[in-house]
Amino acid sequence: MQGRRNGHNITELTEATAVQDEIVYQRLALEWGEMLLDAALRRWLQLESHETLAYEDKVVAQLHVLNEVSASLWHLHKHMVRANRLLKELRQELKRSQNPLTLKRPYGSSAPSCISVYPG
Repeated sequence: MQGRRNGHNITELTEATAVQDEIVYQRLALEWGEMLLDAALRRWLQLESHETLAYEDKVVAQLHVLNEVSASLWHLHKHMVRANRLLKELRQELKRSQNPLTLKRPYGSSAPSCISVYPG
């Protein structure tokens, strides 16, 4: 019995470590997004202050900047949605672990997460 509980604890710790690694990655992704927007703003300001650039060329360059940023932010958005989902699942698991009357489901399972002892 003790061996099974220790194995369960090790599994939980491994899962928690994986979640924390993912969260750290999301922080780095946000920092990357900040650097991306800072660089885009600098390029935009350079384009606005460039006196010798023809108006049509400025518009094309600004459009290029917006397209690049939009594509990069789309990827960042996908990562943020995934992190949001992961953290919501973690929060639900933490709530369930505090309630002794629920059965815990395996991490990442799409099966119903808990079965209450009491009806309704």
